[in-house]
Amino acid sequence: MKHWDRTTLASRLLKPMAAQVTSSRLQPAAVLVLLVDSLNGLEVVLTRRAKHLKHHPGQISFPGGKAEPSDKDLIHTALREAHEEIGLPVNSIQILGSFPGSETISQFQVTPIVAYSDFQHDWVIDHNEVQQVIQVPLDWLLHESNWRVETGIFRKNKHQYYACWWQQHLIWGATGQLIKNLRQLVNVTDSF
Repeated sequence: MKHWDRTTLASRLLKPMAAQVTSSRLQPAAVLVLLVDSLNGLEVVLTRRAKHLKHHPGQISFPGGKAEPSDKDLIHTALREAHEEIGLPVNSIQILGSFPGSETISQFQVTPIVAYSDFQHDWVIDHNEVQQVIQVPLDWLLHESNWRVETGIFRKNKHQYYACWWQQHLIWGATGQLIKNLRQLVNVTDSF
């Protein structure tokens, strides 16, 4: 298994502005693919969404949300949402780049912004939006053998999605698709 460091990863990412919204029919949204150091190397910060939310309740996701009129760009959206949801200080963030986004079945065009933070404190969780914070090793998330293709029914239509289990957490749907997009961009062998 390849061991990723932030310099190597950043060298393979797109400039953040290259991943802007391309569809006017979808609501623009942005997520922060946040990398932090751990004893296992780089880890990705994910959240379990609160169960009462309208879109994707209880699912594992990146910190993020829909763009607001006051956001100057989608980087601002991702940083604002991460600060609101998990208390991430904006001054602790280094933007590394982006990768191709994804359309969701809930009618959002999601733009991922990849960043690194040296933040070493407890997360300040807004429980109106987030149930818990989960950290997953980047190397593990980018390893293709951990993923499978699943099929489910949504609004009477069949959809395929990418899924994996990290401990007791099911990562799937839009988050799985975004991780697949990242894997493809950084040239990790992809067989699904």
